[in-house]
Amino acid sequence: MGFGVMATLIGAHLDEIGFTGDQIGIVTASGTFVAMFAVPFWGHRYTSISRPRSRYVLVAGIFAAAAAVAMILPQVRSFLWFLPIFIVLYVFQSPSSSLMDSLVIDAKQEFGSVRTFGALGFAVSCFGAAFLADRIGTSVIFPIYAGCFLMSAGLVWAMRRGAEVPAKAGLPGTDPAAGTKTGGATAASGRQMARQLLGSRAYVLIVLCAFFINGTDNANNTFFNFLYLDGGGTLSGVGIAFLLMAGSEAPFMAASMWLCRKFGQDRVLLVAMIFSIIRFGLFALGLPAPVLIALFPLQGLVNGITLVEYVKYVARVIPRELSGIGIAIYYAVGSSLSTIVCQLIGGHLLDQALFSLSGPQSVYLFFAVFNIAGVLIFWFGCRRS
Repeated sequence: MGFGVMATLIGAHLDEIGFTGDQIGIVTASGTFVAMFAVPFWGHRYTSISRPRSRYVLVAGIFAAAAAVAMILPQVRSFLWFLPIFIVLYVFQSPSSSLMDSLVIDAKQEFGSVRTFGALGFAVSCFGAAFLADRIGTSVIFPIYAGCFLMSAGLVWAMRRGAEVPAKAGLPGTDPAAGTKTGGATAASGRQMARQLLGSRAYVLIVLCAFFINGTDNANNTFFNFLYLDGGGTLSGVGIAFLLMAGSEAPFMAASMWLCRKFGQDRVLLVAMIFSIIRFGLFALGLPAPVLIALFPLQGLVNGITLVEYVKYVARVIPRELSGIGIAIYYAVGSSLSTIVCQLIGGHLLDQALFSLSGPQSVYLFFAVFNIAGVLIFWFGCRRS
């Protein structure tokens, strides 16, 4: 839930306290940049812990630290101070998703079903936070965010008692110094594993494909409120829009396994990516706020499928013993690096006007073109790997 509050309203808060489009892009991109290093770092720490319950303690501690740092930000209005504190926040926030994925996979839970609950929490938090922000001010997002992360820390802490995770079986990778065994094979060094992954054409192509899709989906959380307000909407309306958009991801996540069995994973992913182009292309037209809300099922279709099936695709095309580092690299490049590019370019375009379009429209035109590259890579590369 905390992710939804921060991702969707941080741009509105920065705009409210006087940051420029470029500064908004730099702040949001800085968090994602930190994620590229923080996710592998905490992933290695997670994997190096042999006691299953201690892994839950680590994740709970990371959640609590993110909540503590967030409570500093409401008082900060200077770009030079906000930026470093936001970076520290992301040192703890950024690994949360991959570590929770790791706990889910290690506990042998159904990944798509758990992601469904995440989408619902994202939707509800967006709606509630936007409603309060419209009446109290956007600074309210920080205590809400902190409260969500503290509740998550408490839940993870409580879950540690039932932990039965096999040692060294985490998502973010294995400890090269320990010489541990995963799936019966001795774990190679991080460099050797990376070399193996880069030698897999299918893996490299799907990460590249995700690079051109995931970043726009993540950056949309930051820039949609500008597009919606530009179309005559309000912050409360932004909350309703995200409630519907993120909420619509849940049924598609739940249905993704059935869809892939019936039509094939490649076809389902391709259709989802094509609809991503259509969605952002329509957004670039500068539609009125009510029409933007009416298009909410498109986000459900795109994100509900790609968030689940990209990870499954990666796990399918690489050896099981490389799944940890393989998925960590996927997140770092296919999600984090991509989001940095989209946030920086999107922030710059927010202050510009391309082809007589408004700033928000220019951002979404770029997103649509960026997505086209991902579809072409998937069509000519991934589907034939």
